[in-house]
Amino acid sequence: MAKLGELALGQRCSGCRAARYCSRDCQAAHWRAGHRGVCKRIRTAVGAAAR
Repeated sequence: MAKLGELALGQRCSGCRAARYCSRDCQAAHWRAGHRGVCKRIRTAVGAAAR
């Protein structure tokens, strides 16, 4: 488990760029926990706002 300060330096979700992860394991767990749907909605909203 990462410390709070380390999370800010973690990798961002390559889809929505909104979520940050301390490890690939945390990213995979978050994806399975429902980030997949949230990520898609964020990408759709950002794309619509850019038009």
